[in-house]
Amino acid sequence: PAVDGRRNVLARMAGRRAVAMVHEDQLLSKILTKEAFETGNPYRDSIENSLPFVTIKLQEKKGTQRTLKVWPIYPLQSSDEGVVFRNENGTVERYFAGEENGEFYLIQDRVFRKIFRGFDFFTNH
Repeated sequence: PAVDGRRNVLARMAGRRAVAMVHEDQLLSKILTKEAFETGNPYRDSIENSLPFVTIKLQEKKGTQRTLKVWPIYPLQSSDEGVVFRNENGTVERYFAGEENGEFYLIQDRVFRKIFRGFDFFTNH
């Protein structure tokens, strides 16, 4: 981390803090609990009850099948009067995704862009 002298200082400070946390008995297992990562999205029920953008069937190498439903998160836009609304013509950068087992994720378009295709892709080719 010595490309910039400040990185070296930050690395030393981070190391010292990690050692101090061990002496204080602040283990990661006490800080990073399952509850810290659970989705607390208040709109989850309404999202899951709406029509998904796409449903993807996944099959792992060992044969396990999973179903992933995906809903776009449209960007918000403000009108000249200050009213905030969903811009359904805007570029979607993130999606909510849910599995049958109850898992709920936030995924990025740049990761799934290669497999997501709009209607134009199928009608113009």
